[in-house]
Amino acid sequence: GFNTTSISMISRYADTSRVTIHKLFEGKEDIFRQVVEQHFHRTQEKVKQYRVELNNIWQVVENIVMALGQPVFQDIKDREVHQDLVRSCLLYAEDLSQLQRQFVRENLTELFSLAQSNKQISLEHLDMSCEELAESIETTVYGLLHSNIDLQAHYALQQMLKVFQAATRPCEQTSVAIKPRR
Repeated sequence: GFNTTSISMISRYADTSRVTIHKLFEGKEDIFRQVVEQHFHRTQEKVKQYRVELNNIWQVVENIVMALGQPVFQDIKDREVHQDLVRSCLLYAEDLSQLQRQFVRENLTELFSLAQSNKQISLEHLDMSCEELAESIETTVYGLLHSNIDLQAHYALQQMLKVFQAATRPCEQTSVAIKPRR
C-alpha cells in the first residue's frame, strides 16, 4: 500500500534513479497525486467521448458509470492494500476526488436534462430533479466503488441503473376509449 511504499521502491519499479525521482517530485505524496490526477483525466476524456453517443441515455450512463468503475487501483486485489490506497487518496488527493465527483454530477445532470427535454426519460415518478438523480447515481457509484474491490460492485451498479431506468421510463401517452354500457 501507500504507507509501506518508499521512493526506493518506486525508483526500482520505474527503473530510474531516486535522484531523478526527487528532482521531478516533492515526495511520494506528489507522485501519488499525479497518478490519481492522470487517472481522473483519462476518465473525464472517456465521459466526454460517451456523451457524444446520446442515442440511448441509459447506455451512455452505464458506459460512464463503468468508466468510473475502473478505479485507479483496479489491479490491487488485496482488500487491506486497496483500503490503504483509498484512504491515502482521501488524505492526499481529496480535492482532486471532489473535482472528479463534481465533473461527473454536472455531466450526468446535463445528460438527464437533455434526455428529459427529448422525452427519453421522465422524472415524474421519482419526484426528483435532474440534479438530484445525477447526485443519487454519483453518490451510489462512489460509495460502492470505495467499499468493494471485486466484480460485485460492477454488478450492483448495473442493477442499480436498471432500477433508475425503469423508474424514469416515460409515461405512455395512450388514451383508453371508454365504451358506453348497453
